[in-house]
Amino acid sequence: EEIPKEINTLFIFPCKNEKIRDSIRYFLKEQSLSASQIKNLVIFGNATMGNSDSSESARMLPNLKVVDMSSFTGSLGAYAFYNCENLETVIRNSGLSRIPSQCFMNCRKLTTIMAGNKSPQIWNEIDLTNLTGGLAINTQSFAGCIKLATVKLPSASIGIAGSFRDCTSLSTIYKNGD
Repeated sequence: EEIPKEINTLFIFPCKNEKIRDSIRYFLKEQSLSASQIKNLVIFGNATMGNSDSSESARMLPNLKVVDMSSFTGSLGAYAFYNCENLETVIRNSGLSRIPSQCFMNCRKLTTIMAGNKSPQIWNEIDLTNLTGGLAINTQSFAGCIKLATVKLPSASIGIAGSFRDCTSLSTIYKNGD
């Protein structure tokens, strides 16, 4: 009797300059898995996630809840997690320097982003305190993230205009030193 396999975590080790989307598609095909089975995504190495086309988005995994990018040294592009409506938590590499346009747009359940090298002081906050490149301005990086409640930013000099449009639960924004 065959034991049924229950796989809900996808580990991606892309080659340099490979697109994460291509790695996901390859693995799903090789393992005969459905994209809807994947709830957790762990990304290692140096690659590109997203670009100027929303089809590059991780939304190809419709039930994705957690993304661990703590060992990801590549770059996030526009639309990387666009419309990942079930995404709740992102563990990011502390070296991630900026959040591009529409990167997390319409991630309706997103509540937590934390650096992988430290435990969150509280859950349900977006901790961006060590971004050096900032948020892409006026480009709705987090627009439509209706569960977002608290955001921590690196400094008072970082612009956020348009980045949190339609984040109806957002009640607190801390800037480093506040």
